[in-house]
Amino acid sequence: LWFLQKHGWRGKDDKRIVATVPIQYLTSTVDDVLGYTDRSDFKICTHNGCKPTPKMRKDVKALVYGVTYRMKCLFAGNDDACHLAKNKENGRAACGTANTWASHPLTIEVFEKAGKLENLEAFLSGNAQEFHNFSPTVGTLTFIRKEWKIPERLPIPDTDESVVPWMAGSTMAWKIS
Repeated sequence: LWFLQKHGWRGKDDKRIVATVPIQYLTSTVDDVLGYTDRSDFKICTHNGCKPTPKMRKDVKALVYGVTYRMKCLFAGNDDACHLAKNKENGRAACGTANTWASHPLTIEVFEKAGKLENLEAFLSGNAQEFHNFSPTVGTLTFIRKEWKIPERLPIPDTDESVVPWMAGSTMAWKIS
């Protein structure tokens, strides 16, 4: 948020500067990716590596505050950049994550933990619709509280290839009903 303020941002309703925020920037730090935390089991997590690289814990906290307290300049941005497992599991790993599986369930957890579920829909769709002057969405997605695990690998049909999703093997608390 310091970056926005440095460039003349006027507050949470300022519509001159906007940004999409993918889920990895609300939940991960550079230390999680580079293997310096319990969460990473103290091992480099090439499948969670992306550009720009997630930042420090204080930056994650600032972004979480911004999205959960309805800063209209911040929109959900699912940044799904899948790479074949073989291109992530070598000495020169490709940057990008397959985050679709975890994106909405973890976003719900972020808002729930902040006690701001009432602002979830605005972040996921309302802020962007308002900024772009789009008509409100008609359809809905319904989530239920039900634990499930993100698959360890996603096979690519008719090939021997696979993709390892972001947060592979993690247990999610929310699921599309």
